[in-house]
Amino acid sequence: MIIAEISKFGVQHVGYNAAMISVMKKVDPEDDIEFWGEKEHISYLQKKIDPQVLGKAKVVKVIDPSGTILWLRKLSGETLLALRLLAYAHKTRQLIVFLSLFPSTLLVLKWAQRYYKMARVMVCLHGELEYLRTSSADPRLKMFRLSMRKALLLKRSNFMLVLQGEVIWNNLSAILPVKREGFLVINHPFLFEEKGSQIAAVGHQGLVISHIGRADMVKKAYMIFELGKRLSAFVVKGLLRLRLVGPVSSEVQTYGNEWVEYARSAEVWSMLAFSQGVASSDYLLFFYDNESYKLCSSGAIFEAFFHLKPVVSIRNDYFEYIFSQVGPIGYLVDDMDQMEAKLRALLYEQPENYDHFTENIIKGREWFSPRVVASDIKSQFLKIGWKSPL
Repeated sequence: MIIAEISKFGVQHVGYNAAMISVMKKVDPEDDIEFWGEKEHISYLQKKIDPQVLGKAKVVKVIDPSGTILWLRKLSGETLLALRLLAYAHKTRQLIVFLSLFPSTLLVLKWAQRYYKMARVMVCLHGELEYLRTSSADPRLKMFRLSMRKALLLKRSNFMLVLQGEVIWNNLSAILPVKREGFLVINHPFLFEEKGSQIAAVGHQGLVISHIGRADMVKKAYMIFELGKRLSAFVVKGLLRLRLVGPVSSEVQTYGNEWVEYARSAEVWSMLAFSQGVASSDYLLFFYDNESYKLCSSGAIFEAFFHLKPVVSIRNDYFEYIFSQVGPIGYLVDDMDQMEAKLRALLYEQPENYDHFTENIIKGREWFSPRVVASDIKSQFLKIGWKSPL
């Protein structure tokens, strides 16, 4: 089995990729994995999972694009490498799993698969599905939107697109005439083998509320500064701490004020620093609604499951989906006014609800575990005529 991450580099998508590699190993324990990825990314993966599970690792170059020329080099290089791997999988009659691809690469790969029918292909889809909803006139974004649409509608046998949740399929099929037989729909996998952090004591040294992950405009992270302004009296008294845990984009930094703790840098945090920031929080804060996250899952919410942290979030389809499956793991609110009111209430709330939320989080971990996701994939393989083991 070939598993490839030829789009991300460094720490990007390490959590998902480590979990998905573990999933596929459980799908076919007897098949050795041959992993292709960027050198630093491989090093991060080897810290998350047993190197024996990762299998043979082959290093490829993944460009960090910072300009038009580098973007062209990245996309062309990714496409050529994807085609090379497709031909290799065809020749060796193997399953190949691409953990992520840009839409333009996906379209070319799916078109080319007609000539490489002996390869079985899985491509995991993430935030790139959101390009379908962009109306930007930017040439690159427009190309991604058109490429993604054409790739989703193009029919190929032995080629499966992987969606991270039933709600994603429901929203996608509502805007495009796609057929279910071209998709695998699974729970977003996550590794929970490591022990989650101890729950922070609510009310001790102030209630700590953190937005986690990269703070950018798409996630509407700038809204935390408005909350800080509204709740400044509690911050000044030491009853409340509002924080951005993770890198902060330059655009979001322009909203900064004295009532929110945040890094004045967009530089990626180390895994240790990020984990410590999440672990020292009482609740995790999310601002993105369906305008930002309708066709993709949130990787950040799985940090809540890992660290046993309840959430306070603006209501969106994906979070409602998770609540419906595992029970309440915090609070969903409709707007900023309700969020402000909820944070005020939390300053005086008894811990019973908190304990109930963490119990649901612990139970919900199994829902995203590699064992459950692998079992689901095996069942779907049987339905489409793919034998497991392959």
